Formats: sequence, C-alpha cells, structure tokens
Amino acid sequence: MSEDLRVVVSLHASSGKAEAVKSAAMACVAPSRAEEGNLSYVANVDVNERPRFVILEHWKDMQARERHLKSDHFREFSRAVGGDMLSEHLFYVLCPI
Repeated sequence: MSEDLRVVVSLHASSGKAEAVKSAAMACVAPSRAEEGNLSYVANVDVNERPRFVILEHWKDMQARERHLKSDHFREFSRAVGGDMLSEHLFYVLCPI
C-alpha cells in the first residue's frame, strides 16, 4: 500500500445550503484529526467562490484513510451532506511520485 497519502475534497454547496455544509465539515475535523494515521485534516472555504469548501487530508497510508471512511463521524458527515446539499463533489486521492 502507498505511504503518505493526501486527499483533496471539493464540495460545492447548493444554493442556501452553505452554512449546513460548513457545519457538517467542521464537525468532522476534530475527530478526524484524532484518528490513528491522520497527519493533517483541514477544512477550508474558497475565498473566490464562497459556497465551495475544500478539505485537505493527509494520511499515513491507505489503510488509515480506509478506516476513516468507516468511522462514525465520517458516516455522519456523509449523511449530513447527502441529498440536495451539494451541487458538486469532487475528490482526489494523491501520493507522491
């Protein structure tokens, strides 16, 4: 498995849903940072496109990220931003070359 995994998640909130998406993202930050194998987990807002949120994750390895995807707080985040909350959701899983 690859080491030093980085993930970039881009979430574009639907009209009128930005505060709810922001709250859901912020609720996921502290427990994600506390996970074994997490090196960094930062939620950001795009200053040029305010309803866009970008989460930058840094994991020790793929196994750590896979555990994160199964965590209760990540599942709650996924439920919270499901449905009509997002007009776009992109993510990139990256490792150094």
